[in-house]
Amino acid sequence: MDLTNKAGIVQISFDGLEGCRYSGEDEYAVNRFCMRCWNGWEQDVINDASQLNHNLWHMNTRMNWGEPWGVKMRDRFEYRAKNQEFFARNLFPKMLGWFLIRTASQKFEATTLSDIEWMLSKAAGFDSGFSIVANQDVFDNLGILDQILDAIRMWEELRLKGAFPDDIKKELRRPETEWHLEYQGNGIYKLYQQDIKEYNCDLGEMQPGQSGGADWIFDNRLGADRFEGNIRVVGGGYIENPTLRTPSGMIRFECRIGDKEYLFFNGMHAYVTDHNYNKKFEVKVKGNAAISPSVQPLSFSCDFGRDERPEVKVTVITSGIPYDITL
Repeated sequence: MDLTNKAGIVQISFDGLEGCRYSGEDEYAVNRFCMRCWNGWEQDVINDASQLNHNLWHMNTRMNWGEPWGVKMRDRFEYRAKNQEFFARNLFPKMLGWFLIRTASQKFEATTLSDIEWMLSKAAGFDSGFSIVANQDVFDNLGILDQILDAIRMWEELRLKGAFPDDIKKELRRPETEWHLEYQGNGIYKLYQQDIKEYNCDLGEMQPGQSGGADWIFDNRLGADRFEGNIRVVGGGYIENPTLRTPSGMIRFECRIGDKEYLFFNGMHAYVTDHNYNKKFEVKVKGNAAISPSVQPLSFSCDFGRDERPEVKVTVITSGIPYDITL
């Protein structure tokens, strides 16, 4: 309370209130702690909490449960979604909870733009707010931070101005859907539904004499005529000249991709980044690999160092016909 007043703090979170119960006074201790803060604040303080006590209904600005630590961004969504109904019934502002923007670690990949737009699409669908956590390491090292901030600005501007029609909001709420928003100028946005598929090729499990590669089945359910995505190398070693083939052609990337590096491509242009998506160099692209609106084979091949056989993860992204969203 004194810290809030002296430092001019205008937002806090009553998190971990269950610790008050260990005093032996149970719910009374929780309510007494919060009320002492509330009564002692000398300025308006936006406050939220992860648990709603009856005595605190009039005091909390909002409820905002959803812990991002130690889990992927898309985990625990069912609980977050159920909370939106609870908040609406109890006349609280709807909030999806806390989300973490992270750089790469031993356990997690760095946050992707697709992760952020997945979260933003759910917020738009429920017309709910959210909180984002990012430390200084993210601001210093995440190569796509500007893209992420631009996406947050665009999605939130449209959400707060009520630009999404109800039928689209219903689709946005579905947890299995992916979306991408692009600004066209003059207040016009293109909203694309996307399909993101992930494939795996373990070069360490190749048979003797077998060249490096894998064959998969790709279902182009959105009917796109092209694809984009990325190739990631993990487990040590490197690959060279990765190639993707469809029934209509092939696309070859003339480069070397090392451990924990990514190759990002959009069909025509490509570049290699480090594990935090900082661009390292442009890549020469040869060929073209269109796709048909059907189920079809997709093949991957590459050269690699024989002493270390890494694992290769291929992500393929396709987009459907866009919706026009206008401010």
